[in-house]
Amino acid sequence: MSDVKDDDLVRIACAGDVRAFELLSERHYDFMYRIAFRWCGNQADAEDITHNAFLKMADKLHDFRFESSFRTWLCRLVINTAKDSVRREQRNYQRLAQVNDDLTGGVCADSQTYTNEIFRFIQKLPQDQRSALILVFGEGMTHKEAAEIEGCPEGTLSWRIHEARRNLEYMMKKGGRHE
Repeated sequence: MSDVKDDDLVRIACAGDVRAFELLSERHYDFMYRIAFRWCGNQADAEDITHNAFLKMADKLHDFRFESSFRTWLCRLVINTAKDSVRREQRNYQRLAQVNDDLTGGVCADSQTYTNEIFRFIQKLPQDQRSALILVFGEGMTHKEAAEIEGCPEGTLSWRIHEARRNLEYMMKKGGRHE
């Protein structure tokens, strides 16, 4: 079954064949992990994101409409999973910072400052800018290909990259703090 195309494997897996799903997973694990790692910048989080993306893939495989390549759909799934992970982390950091403030009487930095210190330069970018950079520079996609994955016009994606570069330059000049 290793020579079967992705679209056919999706159909077979949706019909209940576990081996077809396993083959899709094996075939695309490295790609999914690479996207996740470039998104978050560390191995443990990338593994978690990849694992969660596989769970979502199992749950949502029947939603694949064959309108784009399976790889494009999968890329979008990983990025959405990464975004969900970031939102969860931010909520957790804010809760921890609030507990810290409650315990120390607010002497420590506010929760947003605490959260921002956790993320590195690229991780501080807005999600649309971060994902545009990952797809174009990390995965070597064209602006057109990345725009298809992001579900936006090519010009919008190009603007996001321009803004990401501008924001990164600003953060570097300010010593890593983008306010």
